[in-house]
Parts: sequence; C-alpha cells; structure tokens
Amino acid sequence: MTARGPDDERTESASGRYGRRRPRPGLTPDAIVRTAITLVERDGLPALTMRAVAHELGVGPMSLYRHVKDRNHLLVEMLEVVAVGLPVRAAGDTPLERLRTRLLAAHAHLTRHVWVVRVLAEGEMVARGALPFDEACLADFAAAGLGVEEASWAFLSCWQSIVGDILDAHSTGPGVDTQRRLVAQAAVPDELPHFVAALPHFIARREDPERRVTAFAWSLDRALRGLLGDVSAPDRPGRQAAGRTAPA
Repeated sequence: MTARGPDDERTESASGRYGRRRPRPGLTPDAIVRTAITLVERDGLPALTMRAVAHELGVGPMSLYRHVKDRNHLLVEMLEVVAVGLPVRAAGDTPLERLRTRLLAAHAHLTRHVWVVRVLAEGEMVARGALPFDEACLADFAAAGLGVEEASWAFLSCWQSIVGDILDAHSTGPGVDTQRRLVAQAAVPDELPHFVAALPHFIARREDPERRVTAFAWSLDRALRGLLGDVSAPDRPGRQAAGRTAPA
C-alpha cells in the first residue's frame, strides 16, 4: 500500500471519491436560475450564456451542468420562476371584471420581465406554472357563456394583445425607433391625413409608460366587451355548454 502525503489528502478532500469534484457549497439550481434572471434583466437575453452565468456566480461553467442540462433547460426554469407571478385569482363579480383585472395584472407583470415575452413569442417554450393563469381565464370566458372553441379564441386574442403591446413598446436593435420616426415624419398630410393626425398620439403612447398602460386598458376593455357581449350579470352557468363551439 502506497503511503500518502498531506498533498494527497487535500486533493482527495477537494475532489471527493473517484476523482470527481464536489459541487461548490451554496451552488444550487435556484441560485443558478435567479442569477440568470438577474443577468438577463440587466444585460438582455443575448447575454445569457452558461459561461456568463458561471462568471456571475464565481464558478467554472462546467459546475453549472451538475444542476442544469443546457441553456434551454435554464431558460425554461427561468420562465417557471416568472410564471409564479401570473395572477390566478382575480376580484370581480362578473367574468368581464375578473378577466379585466387578471389580464391587466398579467400585462403589468410581464412588462417587468420583457425577456419572457421575447422567449414566448418564439413559440418554442412554455412554463407549466403559467397554466393555472390560462385555466382561470378560460374558466371566466366559459362562465360568460362562450363555448370551448370560442373561449380558446377569446383567450388567445387577449394574450396576443398583451404580447404584441409589450414587444411594440420595447423595440430591439440599434436605430429601430429612429427609423420608425423618420418614416412616420416623412408622411405627407395631403396623402395620409388620418395617419399624420394620429402620429403625435402614436409617439406619446410609445414614450409615456403611463399613457401606454392607459391605452392598453382602454383597448382591453373594448376587446372584452366585444368578445363577451352583455356580461354585466354574474356568472351564467346555464350557458356553459362545454361541447358548444363557435358557429361556422
């Protein structure tokens, strides 16, 4: 049996049995995910790499792979953390009131996490934690009297409005806003009178966060009333025919 010196003992202590390195104390999946979220919200989605997250944590990139499979796995876990903040319960005596409250809260929540909207817009990832929000919205559309297919259309219409509004308000790429402004300002009043008249309001909506929220709420109100019709009364369970679909 070969004698071991102090250096050999230190090597085994640091590496563990069979020469495998032990995970860094305090390095957990939750710490990795929350560090990744902080990184993305500070530097943008393109900055998210395993190496960058490892640097933020003060570890080597390979240390992360003990806890997350790859960047896509990490992104999904990040989505799950944000999905917890999507509202499920909502105050209101009618389906319209509950839907309005819930959808406005979702819009506000996702506006604070624009990177999530960019990921979702690509259509390849979804968080399981978001499904209770979807279920609550669909349940209220059903309570208002829409059939299954109608409810799905109504929900997607509202969801796409949220995603589109947030993406429009947070353009990416150098010079995007400048190019938009130049094209708009070149419009000739005699040729496009309504567009030119509306232009200051387009600009104000993009540049003033409060006005943008007001405009979205106004649009959502009218969209919901158009989708649901007269829903001033409380839930109408008699109209919740689960098998009823939209007319052809």
